[in-house]
Amino acid sequence: MKRFLFCFFSFLFFLTAPAQSKKHVDSLAERLKVITKRDTDRAGTLNRLAIILYNANESKKAFELSAEAKKISDSLDFKKGKIGYLSFFGQHYSQHGDYASALDNDLEALKICMEVGDNIHAINLMRNIGAAYQSTHQFDKALEFYNKALLLARNLNRKTDEAGILSNIGIIYHSKKNYEEALKYYNEALKVSEDSKNKRTKSFVLNSIGRMYHDMAKENGDDAGYDKAISYYNQSLSLKKEMNQKKGMANSLGNIGEVYNDRKDYVNALKYFNEGLQIAIETDYKDWLREGYGGLANIYESMGDYKNAFIYHKKFIDISDSLENAASKERMAQMQGLYDTGQKDKEIELLHKEKELTEIKDNRKNMMLLSAGIALLLVMIMLFFILRGYRQKKRANGIISLQKSEVEAQKKIVEHKNNEMLDSIRYAKHIQEAILPTGKATNILGEHFILYKPKDIVSGDFYWIYEMEAKHPGENGKVIVAAIDCTGHGVPGAFVSFVGHSSLVRCVNEFGLNDPGKILDKLNELVNETLRQRMSDSKVRDGMDVSMIVIDKPTPQNTNRKLFFAGANNPYYLIRNGALTETKGDKQPVGTFLEEQSKPFHCHELELKKGDEIFIFTDGLADQFGGPQQKKFKYKQFKEVLLANSGLPMLDQKNHLNHTFENWKGSLEQIDDVCVIGVRID
Repeated sequence: MKRFLFCFFSFLFFLTAPAQSKKHVDSLAERLKVITKRDTDRAGTLNRLAIILYNANESKKAFELSAEAKKISDSLDFKKGKIGYLSFFGQHYSQHGDYASALDNDLEALKICMEVGDNIHAINLMRNIGAAYQSTHQFDKALEFYNKALLLARNLNRKTDEAGILSNIGIIYHSKKNYEEALKYYNEALKVSEDSKNKRTKSFVLNSIGRMYHDMAKENGDDAGYDKAISYYNQSLSLKKEMNQKKGMANSLGNIGEVYNDRKDYVNALKYFNEGLQIAIETDYKDWLREGYGGLANIYESMGDYKNAFIYHKKFIDISDSLENAASKERMAQMQGLYDTGQKDKEIELLHKEKELTEIKDNRKNMMLLSAGIALLLVMIMLFFILRGYRQKKRANGIISLQKSEVEAQKKIVEHKNNEMLDSIRYAKHIQEAILPTGKATNILGEHFILYKPKDIVSGDFYWIYEMEAKHPGENGKVIVAAIDCTGHGVPGAFVSFVGHSSLVRCVNEFGLNDPGKILDKLNELVNETLRQRMSDSKVRDGMDVSMIVIDKPTPQNTNRKLFFAGANNPYYLIRNGALTETKGDKQPVGTFLEEQSKPFHCHELELKKGDEIFIFTDGLADQFGGPQQKKFKYKQFKEVLLANSGLPMLDQKNHLNHTFENWKGSLEQIDDVCVIGVRID
């Protein structure tokens, strides 16, 4: 779950200005009517008004004004005008995650600032550039520009900038888990903000320190750390109350609620989340509402109150969809505003990329929101709709055979009930997507790809990624990754996948397991136990094939990392120095209702090296029919494709593999769900 940090890496170029009143906006608009000549005065006014309108979410008009400012500035070689529109586009690209384009614009603007001696804008641009590098985890480059900005800010006695930059540097060391160095810079930032009486910056720094102690407490299980986190979050909250920053208050309340949730003090967690929720509703703070609903669902799930957990999870999904729709409309408005600029093609390309990202983000539904109870509840709901639809359809067919005159009416009844069943299956798809950890995987796996292609609306394959913090100081944390193939595909496979997912969550949360062999042993026990309670036919053999790896997370004290593997029928592949090695799993599935006692699953261990490429998968790709002779793709060809792509960026490997699969399948039907996960060790 995200924290309510309200943490942006830098107070970006045109966000440093104070809020502009409507009177000021009207004044600039009137000035534009007077300045009809295409000169430097008009270009400067266009840039200022574009920035204000962009921040007020009037994107289309802002881009139209910036486009005109660009034309005038370029034609007159007006340096300050170029700085204005380049900074505008840099901010836009940064906000939409295109950091390469943001850097292109900001670096060009910084070069012009140095030429004309505009040091004030140079400080802000250096901070923006540092933030872009920080967002892409290029911390050394980020520190280089932050330190340049810090030196310039101190020379010009820009205290607000100085405090913000010191805080940004602290965040970098915080991200690198160098907490001692992070605290040093946070305290410097705190002192500067206090000396300059800047409450806004001070509240931000206090929040950052609270977050640091919160992270340390989660890693070490230290109650004193949780107490410090609450103390700093409360200090930040007090300042926001003084400034009447409603959204900031909601963020701080959410942070405090998170601490109590991590301490399993659910009463206080609910108290602070609900206080934040009231403010977010009053201020229509939709971003907070999304994370707040997710947080409340998580708390109720931990308390075993699955009814409320389900209610808030549904609210989380609804508002997530609403936010994505609003973002799409805003981007379309920006595209229209860019029609007359040379950057239109680049922005349209960005929109296509963002639409792809939106599809991925739609799947990011915090896997911890669904426990065993929710999964089983969904199964019962699905069974209810399907059985009801079947019975009503059967009744309708009986009426049709007796009364010909009512054929059309009964046909509509049947169609309606079929639509109900289809809607239920589609809702199951929505829930199944919610348990897939796509968004989180980017943060914890490093460079990787996930090729996931369900055969039907819902899938019998699913993948699971879970991050475990170190239990004791000096130990490595763990990242667990699994590719699971449940019996069947479509609705039956989806039912089993819900049981499998909830059982995996119990294995790590309830039983504290991190050995893949022991996880599969416990998973086998839980799946058999759960399905037997709901199946009267003891001969039913529903289960799953699993390939599971557990990877050590690196720590500053211990960079020697290991991989642990266990498999139920499925192997994993290692590519190292151009050679592929296969490690096979045990020749038995999970949860098959066999009468004989299952054997324990074996755990295999590997010393990892930088550049190793690890692959886990289900059998859907290898079993696909296609090619000139319409034969199976098979594992031999699968290995050859992986070896041929080895060394390419993981995203390129995914695209090549998907292209190969689609070409092989051609016009034939996909016969099974497909899931392949690749991870490169950095």
